Amino acid sequence: MPPTGKKIHCPDVLSNLPEDVIDAILMFLPLQDAVQTSILSKKWRYYWCRLQALTLDRSLWKTEKDKEYPTTKLMKHLTLQYCLILPPPDFTGFDRLIRLELYDVTISSKSLESLIGHAKFLEHLALVNAPVLDISDHIQINTPKLRFLDYTSSIRSISLVNVPLLEELCLTSDEPSENSRICDIATFFESCNSLEHLHLSYDNIKVLAEGGVPKRLPFDLTCVKRLCLCIGFDEVDVVLCGLCLIRSFPYLQYLEIEMKYCCVDVPALECLEVEGCSDLTFPHLIEVKLFVIGSIPEMQFIKLLLSKSQVLKRMLIESWIEDIRRIDKRLDELANCWRASPEAEVVFDLNKVPYNNPV
Repeated sequence: MPPTGKKIHCPDVLSNLPEDVIDAILMFLPLQDAVQTSILSKKWRYYWCRLQALTLDRSLWKTEKDKEYPTTKLMKHLTLQYCLILPPPDFTGFDRLIRLELYDVTISSKSLESLIGHAKFLEHLALVNAPVLDISDHIQINTPKLRFLDYTSSIRSISLVNVPLLEELCLTSDEPSENSRICDIATFFESCNSLEHLHLSYDNIKVLAEGGVPKRLPFDLTCVKRLCLCIGFDEVDVVLCGLCLIRSFPYLQYLEIEMKYCCVDVPALECLEVEGCSDLTFPHLIEVKLFVIGSIPEMQFIKLLLSKSQVLKRMLIESWIEDIRRIDKRLDELANCWRASPEAEVVFDLNKVPYNNPV
């Protein structure tokens, strides 16, 4: 017998096992038990994160005490990253899901639609770099309680079918989609009656412009207060698409535009001339942030904003051009051009790094 009061130090047999053996043991445990091994020691804290397959079913939240304190009524948040989702054929989604975020997750459009469609309480949805298994697939977002959507893929592969409460929409894409589906700009936004904040990337604006651009949408989205766009001012259709959206947001207060890199000396665009835009006004625009390279159409657009914004308070103009002398003259013209708002302040902040590095 050891002396009274002395601790017995037993060797940590489990922690000394080869890592592939530990992984095999965890794979045979229910997910809840596998996660609980993280409290064994600092060394075991993240072993369960190496599991190559996770089984997400009702056993995770259903307990023996459910008769007295039913956990099946609990709302759920689910975030997955760097994985492949292969649900069983009878998968019907999570009916209590309110927040779903998928980062670099591969999933079929059918499974994704099922996952989203059965989440009747879903309010927050982020699909970031989440490719579907078939690039020709199309996803319908039919979630009546959805308030936030962040989708980083081509706008061709998504439809907003029933989103009456959607407040913030971020649609970004770094590469053109191979999907040949035409996306009609009016049809895409017709169910966004509560939209307040819209962020559109350059590639997705190009997609919207391909189907033909009206002067304005057949309806006004009166809730939109903030608009962020990336536009190439050397492409008329893209510019017209941006103007169409701006015309359709009569209560716009904050506008942020990044000018995609183009030739500095591109010719002027008639659609940006102040004289030809008598129907275009910004009666509620308070603040503007622009990232420019100093092209002629950019200067036209800035003059248009200044001459049509009666309550504008601040316009911040940023640029990453190394040779400031190339645009100094044009910026001097802007500093002295006429402004509809006597309180409008124009601030220049040059040699800035571009938001999305358009070069």
